[in-house]
Amino acid sequence: MSKKREPKRVEIGGRLTAAREALGLSQVAICREIDVSPSRWNQWEMGGKLPDPLVMAEFSRRYGITMDWIYAGNASGLPHSLVGKVLASSSAQADAKDKPGAKLGTG
Repeated sequence: MSKKREPKRVEIGGRLTAAREALGLSQVAICREIDVSPSRWNQWEMGGKLPDPLVMAEFSRRYGITMDWIYAGNASGLPHSLVGKVLASSSAQADAKDKPGAKLGTG
């Protein structure tokens, strides 16, 4: 995979983490709900791999987290009740990234 896609994977992973946290779910809980292994989900959140679009479609259908948010960062289609939470979590992750030794995407 090209180095050009690396930042995109990390950004997508950060948005997945932000969405999950806004929903108030652990990785284990979300994995159970959408039938994906916790190690696979963790790889996605950590930016190691791009998420499977079919799994993301199920995630989107079940929780209302749009594919536009997941893949492009466009929050305009998110449920109104989640927009503030998702953006706050995403912002907190960006702040934590700037701190040495910060650990993101766990939980």
